[in-house]
Amino acid sequence: MTCDDSTVSPGWFPSVPSVLHHSSCTYNQPGLRNHDSRLTIELSFALIRMKRLYVPTTGPSSWRALLADPSLQWKREASAMELAISWEIAALTARGLPAEVSRVLDTCEWTRNARLLFAVPEHRVALPGGGRASQTDLWAVLGLDHGWASVSVEAKAREPFGPTISDWLREASPGKRMRLDALSATLGVPTIDTSELRYQLFHRAASAVLEASRIGARTAMLVVQKFLPGEYRLAGLRGVCPAVQCEPVPRRRM
Repeated sequence: MTCDDSTVSPGWFPSVPSVLHHSSCTYNQPGLRNHDSRLTIELSFALIRMKRLYVPTTGPSSWRALLADPSLQWKREASAMELAISWEIAALTARGLPAEVSRVLDTCEWTRNARLLFAVPEHRVALPGGGRASQTDLWAVLGLDHGWASVSVEAKAREPFGPTISDWLREASPGKRMRLDALSATLGVPTIDTSELRYQLFHRAASAVLEASRIGARTAMLVVQKFLPGEYRLAGLRGVCPAVQCEPVPRRRM
């Protein structure tokens, strides 16, 4: 679902904005499916190592210390700073969401009138296969009329989406193969051997689903929040829809 290019379905629904576009995906049956016990055990141990205590921010500057390379990432028109400013300002409003995000969510009956309960910048989610966690730019928990939702927000300004799944799998280690199998099971899609989908979007979406399962939420979403004008690799976003059997909706302008 998006105000510029979007998709809506009863289960998953992609979208695209922020200041200009969003892309979101929703999956209403979170949790690993069709996976073997090794993945479950590995993920269980990984969850034990995850952080459970978080310190409130005191403004956008609090986000800077969480970045891998603040000298490169913390500047205007870079996604990290723009995301921090966008959500810190929005936190002062009644719904706690950036206006453009609210408009996108309100286009779908399932997420209409959603409001922010809490959000965690640079949130890490343990994934099976390898030791590296998925680090989401912002993980938000939204209150809905029928429960709550786990939302992974991926911020973009000029940054690329990274390699395709096919490129990421070249000379893949057993850990990579195990991770991709687990992500596919999490999202309820067949095991993937080759795909032009962006690996970053794939594992960010799975992170939202895993966190939904952890907190008992029935809804998970991936939102790509874009901060600079113009088309931005929308083909990569649209490709998510057929992969998870979504129906696109007509384009909308904000």
